[in-house]
Amino acid sequence: MRPKAIFLSPAGAALTLVSFFLPWAKVSCDPVVHRTVTGPSLGGLFWLVVPLGVGILLSFFYFLRRLAVGRSGPFIVAISAAALAIVVAKCLMLADSATSGVSGKAASAFSFRLQFGGVAMFGGLVISLVGAILGGFRAASRCRQDNESPGRTHGESGGGVPGGPPRRSPGGS
Repeated sequence: MRPKAIFLSPAGAALTLVSFFLPWAKVSCDPVVHRTVTGPSLGGLFWLVVPLGVGILLSFFYFLRRLAVGRSGPFIVAISAAALAIVVAKCLMLADSATSGVSGKAASAFSFRLQFGGVAMFGGLVISLVGAILGGFRAASRCRQDNESPGRTHGESGGGVPGGPPRRSPGGS
């Protein structure tokens, strides 16, 4: 049985990819000028979030196909952390640029509000990160428990009885 927490990682990655194209932030200057920003309009380094999200999905399904989904944890953690760092850095730069660089206006006239896309993207990356950490640790601990069962020594493939003969498949000779 596979740990269910590891399936949070592809769900978080899918949420991240979808939310990249949603309204990400709203920047306003005075009550008149408003601009809604999406992931593609942010451009630059922010576009790396898309291939990183795809990398999370590819890593997960690659290891799932090899029946070693617990091994995808370190890759997903690294990819999610990199994408999360990009999102946080871009959010901080966007908030800073909303309050600086314009002369003749008070800083209180500017506002920056995170929209659904930004919150969902941040949440998706956190979900992916948590899923990889929890699922990877559970999968690794289950492997350790299976390999360290009591009464079993190296080279034995006991059939349920410590030191006993190996199990035979039903119907086989």
